[in-house]
Amino acid sequence: MNNEVMINKLKGNLIGLVCLIAALIIAFKVYRVKEVEIQALKNQKVNEEKKNEVLGQISTLEQKLATLRDNVNNKNISLVLDKISDFAKSASVKISKIIPLKESVLGACTKYPYELSFSAKNYHQIGKFISFLENSPDIYMVENLSINDNAAGDSSAISASLTVYTIMIKNEDN
Repeated sequence: MNNEVMINKLKGNLIGLVCLIAALIIAFKVYRVKEVEIQALKNQKVNEEKKNEVLGQISTLEQKLATLRDNVNNKNISLVLDKISDFAKSASVKISKIIPLKESVLGACTKYPYELSFSAKNYHQIGKFISFLENSPDIYMVENLSINDNAAGDSSAISASLTVYTIMIKNEDN
């Protein structure tokens, strides 16, 4: 009987040991599955953070575009000639004529060109005038420049002509 009790105890311990090993195997498999899921979530988090970073950059670029659109479109085309005249005065350049040319539509932009004839005492004044135009926040671009000596018989002056234009961007609601 003593043997029988020992065998029953051994059977009970063996069953407990088998159950414990089975539980450990199941726990290990569940752990591995959850570990893979956690790694996938970490990768997804990294991807989402990258997307958020790109969306932040897009938002910043949209704000810059809106600012640029406002700056480009924040001009009265009828006052462009006054602005060009102010630049000429600041650079000590004498404008003899300004001819508005035909505007042209270039996709989402409208180009407003002007042909200017002017004279200056030296090349530095011409350069200063062009610098004022091209560095203006109103965005003027010099397209053609032609410089000739001896303006209107004045041997101390240089005559020049150029084509300058400004642009306006169409708004989405137009």
